Amino acid sequence: MRGDATQSALAEIALALAMCFFSIAIVSLVSMAVPAATANTARTPEASSPPFPKVTLASAVGEQDKAPMPSDMTLVVHDGTSFRDAELNALNTDSLDPATPVLLAVPPSVGIEAAAALRSKIAADSVVVTALDAAWLQALREHGQ
Repeated sequence: MRGDATQSALAEIALALAMCFFSIAIVSLVSMAVPAATANTARTPEASSPPFPKVTLASAVGEQDKAPMPSDMTLVVHDGTSFRDAELNALNTDSLDPATPVLLAVPPSVGIEAAAALRSKIAADSVVVTALDAAWLQALREHGQ
């Protein structure tokens, strides 16, 4: 009878030590995953900017010094009925190089399912979908007249 009580107490002590070790292991894993905050890691406006410069049509905006598209990216504009290039000329998506990333700009009224369907019509390895801004929509209206 005395042996059972001693074994039970030792088992509970072993269980308590195991739980303590497990808690310390979890705390150390979590603390290693969180980076230390320093003054050098403060976010700057450049760090929070989008990966692409804002693409605008110079004639629509009236400014000639806007940042150009990155040279390794192709802009494809969908006007609601067809695909167009950066100068709003008709574009055959089969002529695009699959290795070149594509920025697909669609009207804001296009739903997510429709945007995904348009994205699947472009045979590029990397396609980023974005919404057209007001200047692009105005340029499309003027081009259509």
